[in-house]
This record gives sequence, structure tokens and C-alpha cells, in this order.
Amino acid sequence: MYFLPEARGFGAGAQVMTRCLEAARSFGFSRCYLETLTGMDAAMRLYERSGFERIDAPLGSTGHGGCNTFYLRML
Repeated sequence: MYFLPEARGFGAGAQVMTRCLEAARSFGFSRCYLETLTGMDAAMRLYERSGFERIDAPLGSTGHGGCNTFYLRML
């Protein structure tokens, strides 16, 4: 998830996260997995505030080879 600097700080990220997680639940998913990069500190804070927990390694092969931080949340 990425917002332009001028769109940050208004709660839009939290709102988008809430809607995405609600949609995932409605489609029957039981967990949500995220990959990100070191240095995406604001995004990582949002993920953690949204109930995601860091995990040690990627889940499968997503093709995002540059990502080095992984999160999982039960829905």
C-alpha cells in the first residue's frame, strides 16, 4: 500500500485497510499476508495497528523478490 505524501495523515490508509480486510473476509479468506520493504516505516506501523504480526519468512513465492519484511493476520 502506498500513498503520495500529500495524501498521508488523513486516515485514508486505515480506511482502505479496513475495507480490504472486510472484503477479504466476505470472500471467505481466513488470513491476509503482506510483504514490504525495510524503510517503509509508516506502512509497517499501519499494518501492526491493523493487527498484522511480523513473520520470519515469506509464505510461498509471490514474485516480490525485493521484499524483506513479512506480515500475517488472521481474519
